[in-house]
Amino acid sequence: MSDSIFANVPHDELPLAGRPTHLSQLRMRVPDAVPAGVPLKVSFLVRPDGTSDTATVAITGTDDPRFRRDAMTHVSQTTFTSAEIDGCPVWSREEIVTVKTGTVRTNGLRTPPTTRL
Repeated sequence: MSDSIFANVPHDELPLAGRPTHLSQLRMRVPDAVPAGVPLKVSFLVRPDGTSDTATVAITGTDDPRFRRDAMTHVSQTTFTSAEIDGCPVWSREEIVTVKTGTVRTNGLRTPPTTRL
């Protein structure tokens, strides 16, 4: 069933993967050159066994080689709960969006930019 869904359903219409079952400890740091508020997206497919298919990784929002390397490592080290159809694990899709939130000022104090995953 899994292979027939993968072959016959457009990849952008695959169900979303479930929660990560093992999350990589590597953080994807937003490059300094990326302005606050610009989303960096890492999209990829998740196999029925919950592992990421690194051949399908697409990264948008930056060409920074360090971010791309870190994203690939993060994706390859993270596993997910696979989506299911009629109780059978199937191919699914996942997207990680990281955004630099920018400089925040509180009572005149300046705090450094942060990132959200």
